[in-house]
Amino acid sequence: MRLSSFRWRIFLAFILVIGIVVGAVSLFINQSINTNIEHYEQKVAAERIERMQSILKQRYQQSQSWADIQPSVEQMGQLYGLRIVVVENGVVIGDSQKTYLGQNLIPDLPSDIIFIIDRQPPAGSPVPRPFERSFTGVREAKMAEFLSALTWSIIWAGLVGVIIAIGLTFLSSSRVTAPIYELAKAAGKFGQGDFSCRVSLKSRDELGKLASAFNTMAEDLEHADKLKKDMVADVAHELRTPLSNIRGYVEAIRDGVIKSDATTLQSIHEEVMLLSRLVEDLHELALAESGELSLSRAAADIREIAASAVKAMHSLAIAKKLDVQLDLPERPALAMADTNRIGQVLRNLLANAANFTQEKGTITVSVKLLNSEVEVSVTDNGIGIPPDELPFIFERFHRVDKARSRDTGGSGLGLTIARQLVEAHGGSIRAESTQGEGSKFIFTLPAYKDIDDSHKS
Repeated sequence: MRLSSFRWRIFLAFILVIGIVVGAVSLFINQSINTNIEHYEQKVAAERIERMQSILKQRYQQSQSWADIQPSVEQMGQLYGLRIVVVENGVVIGDSQKTYLGQNLIPDLPSDIIFIIDRQPPAGSPVPRPFERSFTGVREAKMAEFLSALTWSIIWAGLVGVIIAIGLTFLSSSRVTAPIYELAKAAGKFGQGDFSCRVSLKSRDELGKLASAFNTMAEDLEHADKLKKDMVADVAHELRTPLSNIRGYVEAIRDGVIKSDATTLQSIHEEVMLLSRLVEDLHELALAESGELSLSRAAADIREIAASAVKAMHSLAIAKKLDVQLDLPERPALAMADTNRIGQVLRNLLANAANFTQEKGTITVSVKLLNSEVEVSVTDNGIGIPPDELPFIFERFHRVDKARSRDTGGSGLGLTIARQLVEAHGGSIRAESTQGEGSKFIFTLPAYKDIDDSHKS
C-alpha cells in the first residue's frame, strides 16, 4: 500500500502522537522520580545524622569525654552501612573502618566519609559542636546507578507501551479506514456507471450514517438511471408509431397506392399533431423537473380556474355524453398560483377522467377552502385503477390500460406533468381509487392568505 494513502497517513499520525505523548510522560515520570528520590534521600540522611548526633551527644554527656567512642562509631557504621569519622581538635578519634584512627585530619578525606564531629565547643558549653560535611562520591555513584537502572526501566516500559500502542493503532486505523476504502471503491464503481453496489456498514457512528446516506444516494441514482433508460425506451416507442404511420402515408402517396386527398392529409396531420404534443409535453416536463419552468404566480381564485377548465372540455363531454359537475364554495378560494399552469393541471386531470369514464358517466370538480390550503379534486365513476398500479400512475409514460393508449391519444405524460406543476407551486397531489367504481385525484395549493401573512412577517 502506498505511503500516501489515507490509511498510512492516519497510522503515522497516530504513531507520532503516541511517540510524543509516551516520550513526554516518560520524561516527566523520570524527572519526578529523580526529584522525589533526592528529596527522600536527603530527608533520610538528615534523620540519620540527627540520630547519630543524638547518640554521640548522649555518649559524650555520659562519659564527659570521647574516650571509648570507637565501638559506638563502628556500631553505627555497621548499622547504617556508612563510613563515619569523628575528629577532635583535628585528630581522628573514631573511625568506623579504623583506617584513620589517631591521624591528623587532612582536607581531602575519602568520598565515602559522610559525617564528622569536631571538638570545638563554644565558650561555657561542655558539649562539642557537631557539624555535617557531605561527601557525595560513593553515595552519588550508588544513587546514579540506581537512577540509571530506573531510567532504563522507564525507557523499556515506554518502548513496550509504544509497540503495543502501534499494534492497537494499526488495528484501529484499519478499522477506521476500511469503511472509507469501501466507500471509495463503491464510488469508483459509480463513476463507471454501476449503480447496483452498496456499502455494507451497520455501525451507528458518523461513518455508519455516511454509509446509509451513500446507500440512499445509490438507490436514488439507480432509480433515476432506470427512469432515464425507461424514458428513452418509452420516447422511442411513442415516437415510433406516429412516425411509422407518417412514413407509410408518404410512401403510399409516392408510390401511387393512395391519393393525396383531404382524408389522407387529415390523417397525416393528426399523426403530426400527436408528435407535436408529445415533444411539447417532454419539453415541459424537462423544464419542470429541472426547476426552470417559469411561473407567473399571482393571487388567483381557484373557483374561476376550475370553471374555465370544465367549460373547455364541454365539447368532449357532449361527445361522450358525460355529466361534468362543479362543486364550488361561496367564498373566493384564493391561492398564489399561475392561472394557466393550474388550468393545465385541471385540464389534464379532466382529460384523464374522461378517457377512463364510460358514456353517461359523471365527473365532478370540487374546490374546498381549508385553513391553510385550497383543495381541488376531480372525481369520476369510471373503471378505476388497480391497487398495484396506483403507486405508479404519476410516473412518465405509465398507462393503466395499455390497450387503450393509442385510442385515447394521450402521451402518458399528463399526470406526470400535473404532479410537477402542482409541486412547483408548493403543493401536493395524490390519487384514490377503487377498481370498477372510479377514481379521485386531489391536489392542494397553499392558500393566498398564509403566503401573504408570511411575506408581511
